[in-house]
Amino acid sequence: QFGGGISTEVALHSGAKEVTVAEGNRAVLEAFHSNVIRNFTGDILSKVRVIDYEGRHFLAHTKDRFDVIDLSLADSVGLSNPGGFAITEKFSYTKEAMETYMRALAPGGVLSVTLWNKEEPPKSVLKLYATMAAAAREVDPAHMANSFFVASSYLSTATVLYKNGGFTPEEVDKLRAHTRSMSFDEIYSPGLFYDSSQTDSTLAGYVEQIFAGAAGGPPAAQPAESTGTASDADAGADAAAGKADDAPPSGKTDDGVLPATVMGRLAWHALIAGQWPEVADRYVFNTRALTNDAPYFAAYVKTADLPRVLDRLELLQDEWGYLLIWATLGVACLTATVLLVIPLIWGWRAVFSQSPGKALTVLYFACLGAGYIMVEVGLIAHFVMALGNPTISASVLITGMLVFSGLGALTSERALPHMRTVMPVLFVAVGAMLILYGLFLGQALDAIGAFPYPARLIICFLLIAPPAFLMGFPMPVAMTTLGRLGKDHMFVWAWGVNGCFSVIGAAAAPVIATNFGLAAVIEVAGLAYLLAIPAFYGVIASDQRPSPGARPAGA
Repeated sequence: QFGGGISTEVALHSGAKEVTVAEGNRAVLEAFHSNVIRNFTGDILSKVRVIDYEGRHFLAHTKDRFDVIDLSLADSVGLSNPGGFAITEKFSYTKEAMETYMRALAPGGVLSVTLWNKEEPPKSVLKLYATMAAAAREVDPAHMANSFFVASSYLSTATVLYKNGGFTPEEVDKLRAHTRSMSFDEIYSPGLFYDSSQTDSTLAGYVEQIFAGAAGGPPAAQPAESTGTASDADAGADAAAGKADDAPPSGKTDDGVLPATVMGRLAWHALIAGQWPEVADRYVFNTRALTNDAPYFAAYVKTADLPRVLDRLELLQDEWGYLLIWATLGVACLTATVLLVIPLIWGWRAVFSQSPGKALTVLYFACLGAGYIMVEVGLIAHFVMALGNPTISASVLITGMLVFSGLGALTSERALPHMRTVMPVLFVAVGAMLILYGLFLGQALDAIGAFPYPARLIICFLLIAPPAFLMGFPMPVAMTTLGRLGKDHMFVWAWGVNGCFSVIGAAAAPVIATNFGLAAVIEVAGLAYLLAIPAFYGVIASDQRPSPGARPAGA
C-alpha cells in the first residue's frame, strides 16, 4: 500500500526489480503528481507500477505472485487519540483480505503487516493476531506453526511476518538476531517456548487492572503465596482503590518481560494450538478477528461489561468512540419517548379514542422509519468495500435511495385501489430482498472491487434500485389511506413516530454492526419490513361502528 510512500522508498532502495503500489485514495495520487511533491520525491510514482484502487482487490484478481507484500502502518490508529477511536470499517485488515494477501505470495514470499501498538492493555494487535492466524489456518494449516514471526516494541508498533511455506531455522535465527539488535520483543517464532503457568495470572491481572473496584466488577484478585515487594503491594492497593491508569498490571514475569509481551506470546500460543476462543473469552477486551462482515478494530468493550465501565472511563479513553454510539442510542430512545409522549398529554382524547388499528398503525410507521434508515446506514458501510471511500459511498447511496424511492412514491398511487393485496406482496419482496442482500451483498461488492471506478459507481447505484424503489411505496400509501379513512388525528402523530424511529434506527445501526456484523443491519431492516405486513392491516382498518342514532338494518 502506497500511503505516504515510505515503504515504496524502502523497496526501491533495497534493490527490488519491480515494485507495485496500490492506493485507493485518488487524492493521495494526485498530490504526488503535483510539481512540489513530485520534485521532492524524485518523481517516485514514475518508478513503480501504480494501481489506483485497493490492493486487496488487485491481488484477488491478478495472476502475478509477489516476493514481498507489505502493509505497514497503512492506518493512523494509535497516532493520536483526542476523543476515542472512531467506528470505521477497515476492510484492508480483514480475514478475507489477509487470505488474499497470503495466496498472492510467490513460493517463499513474505507478507509483512505492521500496526500501531500504543495500547495498554493490548487491543488492536490482538485483533490483528487473531485475524492473521485465522487466515493462515484457511490458506495453509499444515505449515501454520512455522509460517509466522512476530516482533513488537512496547507502546510503539508490532510487526507480523508470514512466509509462504514457512521459515527455515536459519531464517528464524537471523530474525531473532535482528530483533535483539533493535531491542524489539520477540512475540512469536517457530519453536519459541511459552510458559503456560503465566496464563492465569496474566489474564487475571488485566481484568483486575480495568475492573478492580468498579461497580459490579469482580473483586480484586487474591494473590497466591506472595513473594512480591512492597512496591507490588502498593500497586495492588492502588488498583483496588480504582486508581489504575494506563500502566501495565503491577509486577513483571520472572525474566523481566512486560505483561503486554506475555499477553502477545500467550495469544500466539493459543492461536497456533487452536485454543484462542477460550483465552479470548477470559481476556478483559473483545479480541475477535476482523472479517468483511465485522471490519472493526474498535468496539473492544464486551457488551456484558458496559454497565461496569461507566466509572472506569478514564481507563478507556481510546474506546470512547464505541461507548458514544451506545450513549447516542440511549439519548435517541429517551428523546423519542419524550417527543411521542407530549402529543399524548395535549391530545389524549383523540389518541386514546376508540379508533381501530391505532396500535398497529404506530407499529407500522415505526417499522418504516427504523427499517428505511437502517438500510441506508448499512449499505453505506457495505459500499465502502467496493468504493474505498466513505464519503463517495454515502453520496452514491443517499442519491440512489432518494431517486429510486422518489420514483416508487410517485408510482405508489397506482397501488392504492389494490393495496390490500399489493402491499403485503411488496413487503414480502422488500424483506426477502434485504435479507438476501445481507447474506450475499458483501461477496458481490468484493468481487467488483477491481472493476474500473466508473463501473463500480454504476453497479452500486443499480444495486440500490430494486429495494429503494419498492421502499418508496409504503409511506405515501399509508398516509393517503389515513386521510381517506378520516384518521386525521393519527396523521401527524404517525409522521412523528416515523421520524423518531428513523433517528433510533440510525443510532442502532452501528451498535448492531459492531456487535453482530454489517449483514445483521440489513437483515434486521428486512425483518422490520416483514413486521409491517400485519401492522398494515391496522392502518387500513376502518371504523365500521354505526353512527349515533342510526337504526340497525331490518329494524
